[in-house]
Amino acid sequence: MYLTFDMKQIDFRLSRLVHKLESQGYQVLAGRYVRYNVQQMLVKATISELREVDIFEEFILSTAINVVPSVTIEELANVLGIDSMLMRGVAENLQSWKFLELTSDSTLKITPFGKKIFEEENSVLEPSYTQNIYAIADPLTNQINFDNTRLQDAPLELKSLGQFIAIDKYPDIYALTIADVQNIALDIVIREKTQRVTSYQELSTITTVRKKISIFYLLDSQDQYIIKIFSEDQELKIASDLLTEILSAGNEQQIVWDELFRLSDAEITFADSIEDIADKISFDWVLDDVCSESFDLDEETELANSSETRILPASGRTHGISETLAG
Repeated sequence: MYLTFDMKQIDFRLSRLVHKLESQGYQVLAGRYVRYNVQQMLVKATISELREVDIFEEFILSTAINVVPSVTIEELANVLGIDSMLMRGVAENLQSWKFLELTSDSTLKITPFGKKIFEEENSVLEPSYTQNIYAIADPLTNQINFDNTRLQDAPLELKSLGQFIAIDKYPDIYALTIADVQNIALDIVIREKTQRVTSYQELSTITTVRKKISIFYLLDSQDQYIIKIFSEDQELKIASDLLTEILSAGNEQQIVWDELFRLSDAEITFADSIEDIADKISFDWVLDDVCSESFDLDEETELANSSETRILPASGRTHGISETLAG
């Protein structure tokens, strides 16, 4: 589907991305900032360090695996001739790290998680530190990502992508597993190869936040019209492919593309007035403050018809790595 404009519809603030796309062989026909809703929740991740077991831990874990019927920590201490208070302290640590289970008769029982780590690594995972991170459920990419910083609301005067395409089905943050946190948040919370995320706790409610992205209408080197979407400098490849597919289908009822990409008179006038110094000064901070009267949005109507004020309760649950391995 080919869109026609009486002039290029490119937001001046995107000049750096435009240059990048042009250097890759694309012809940029239109580009602007838009917004859409994502969900966000604060979680606390516990990161543990993998270390070799000491002799007391080895005695206890080996006994829990190999001695049948199992014995109590006092019985083990007596057999070894070791102070029972010392052994009880070691056992309590192993229990808090999810290596041992508390049984009704106080005998030693190793967890599936503890057995796996001990047998494969001859190690324990000892909690090292905690870190607060934000889980972000993105309906446009159908993914959950993590960030160190809280996502701030994009300006309400930006056009809402939700006016043009249905993007209101959020990935379930509450369905996150330890494996998800370990894999997705790896670069954020893990500092060493010997570290693992062993638990996480939900600290806040789920809130809906307006996220700002940039969207481009391009002509590639094969003369194909495509859509590319960026969050800051990073392309959202899944979202780009989704909207390119919709564009290629040519279903005008799905998205009114001309209206989506059309800039307001204020945006065009302002961009023209500063074009001669584009390579010297960044005007991101100026254009973000363009008055809302310049845009064709009814703030009260949009808020009334959106889920932007929706707040879901936090469960306060703590999730441990042993839950995944036990399953």
